[in-house]
Amino acid sequence: IIIPSSHKGKAVSGIEKNGFEDCSGIESVTLPETIKIIGKSAFSGCTRLKTVNLPQSLSSIEGWGFYGCTSLTELKLPKSLKTLGQRAFANCESIKEYTVEEENEKFCSVNGSLYSKDRSRLINYALSDGKKEFYVPETVKTIGDSAFSVSKNLEKIIISDQVEIIEDYAFDSSNCLKEVILPKSISSWGEFIFKDCKALEGITIPHGVKEIPRGTFKNCTGLKTVEWSNEISTI
Repeated sequence: IIIPSSHKGKAVSGIEKNGFEDCSGIESVTLPETIKIIGKSAFSGCTRLKTVNLPQSLSSIEGWGFYGCTSLTELKLPKSLKTLGQRAFANCESIKEYTVEEENEKFCSVNGSLYSKDRSRLINYALSDGKKEFYVPETVKTIGDSAFSVSKNLEKIIISDQVEIIEDYAFDSSNCLKEVILPKSISSWGEFIFKDCKALEGITIPHGVKEIPRGTFKNCTGLKTVEWSNEISTI
């Protein structure tokens, strides 16, 4: 589809909430240089969408904007982009690379994955880059919501000892994931972080974690051992 730059004499400045949600027949989207906002779930569930241009006018992609666009293989974020909503690119399982224009003040890409500009937050791992092992860089303090969700090939993730927070659904449905090395620096994690990680065999919970939130190991059918300290107060 090609979105026009104007309609009835007015500039088209945004894609409304749920605008093209679950339009599974769409394979490409061309956006004009008038688009400033892509609304919540605007292209969510467009499973055949392979290409989309993000124009230089774009400042915001709201939550779930491209959630579950399973055929997208790459995304280039323009320098104008300032905000990304929750799970904007989550479950885009075919992404091989995120690229970000160097002039962007909020985001950057490192080896194909998407980070905040200061690299303190890992936003999205490139889920289809083919790697079996990944080391979370020492700049990262927060692993974002659904950052590794539905990764295709990863078997082992080593998290650096600078990471303090892991958000909801971080590793959800990573079916090949067997091992995650969690550092002592972690103080909390969100809900359902290992949900449906069916190859996960064991986990050692760091001493700083006081609570195992809801759904942490839901449907982890291969899980054999969980080790934790006496500091755990809620399971």
